[in-house]
Amino acid sequence: MVLRKRDKSTEERQPKPKLLKDTVLLLNYTTDEIAKMLEIKSNENPFLKVEWTNDYYSLSEQVDADTPNADQEDIPSLVEKIPNKINQSQSLIAHLLDQVDIYMRETYLRDIVLYMLDYIDDRGYLLADLEDIERRTGADKLQVLDALTLIQLLDPAGVGARDERECYLIQVLNDPEVAIGAQEIIENYYDDFIEGRADRIKESLQMDEDQYDTAIDYLSRLTLNPGAAYAKSKGPSLDPVASAKKVEDGIELRYFYQLMPRLSFDESYYQEIAESDDPEVKCYAKQQKDDALKLIQSLKKREELIMAVMKVIVKKQWHYLKGEKDQIEDLYLREIADAADLRLSTVNRIISRHALVTDRGIIALKDLISTQ
Repeated sequence: MVLRKRDKSTEERQPKPKLLKDTVLLLNYTTDEIAKMLEIKSNENPFLKVEWTNDYYSLSEQVDADTPNADQEDIPSLVEKIPNKINQSQSLIAHLLDQVDIYMRETYLRDIVLYMLDYIDDRGYLLADLEDIERRTGADKLQVLDALTLIQLLDPAGVGARDERECYLIQVLNDPEVAIGAQEIIENYYDDFIEGRADRIKESLQMDEDQYDTAIDYLSRLTLNPGAAYAKSKGPSLDPVASAKKVEDGIELRYFYQLMPRLSFDESYYQEIAESDDPEVKCYAKQQKDDALKLIQSLKKREELIMAVMKVIVKKQWHYLKGEKDQIEDLYLREIADAADLRLSTVNRIISRHALVTDRGIIALKDLISTQ
């Protein structure tokens, strides 16, 4: 894969449109949390109408154009059986992608960073050779080194290391309260440190016993597994927001609209208020209208993003979901991002926080993709 180099005139791209930013933020919330948020919003905004319905409104994304419509009779009962929360652990890659999305501008260097994150293992180590990355991306040596530096500045400290010595060194260099002598020990006397040759280190660095003990105690508290904390941490709740059900010779993918209230803009009430002669009232009405419409659009976009990702996954895992295979097909985040034409970080948010109701049961989306 060769990354397309951006023209210098567009090196500093415009930030994401406000609507997309709002939509991406909404991907962080479960449907229950969004529903509660909408109740609050409707009390604050006189033009935002929020109503629940017992009807089921289907997006009816057909995976196969020839697949017939599924019977909807089982959908309400299916929804009733969905647990409110499925607790999963947040992956290290999720944490890293969030940081890249927030802190890095859209540049060619950022593209290289995202490419390299595909080769970070669960412990936080970079598994790919830098020369291989140069060849695969078309980037030069300096660009790849710059990208590696950016990765090694991310949290948790130590991520992006290529070996244990570098893992120590990254943590030492990123710590403003590093113990005196610790950096020199790792940089110049690593083998002695590993072998416990204290006398040689103290003599070479002219350290007394207390200084040496302080440095060694500091180094002993560093980790050689930066990703461990994220593997153990309690991550976000998973949201089963759609179903992929077998119908005759195919699978139909449907979004659970029933889990969300129906939103609408009260145009007649807005017109009534907007006709006021008071300029402050007019300004207030205009602001509330803009906020209401933006929220409606953002929620609609959220559904579209989720369904776009799910459609790619269901197409790839078709035979597994139908019960014809016991193992999933190889499918990686980057493949989904390319197929859905979405950012890797956006795909990751969806994968990390949503689940699919299938004939096999409720499956977390992340269990339908491959891991390194």
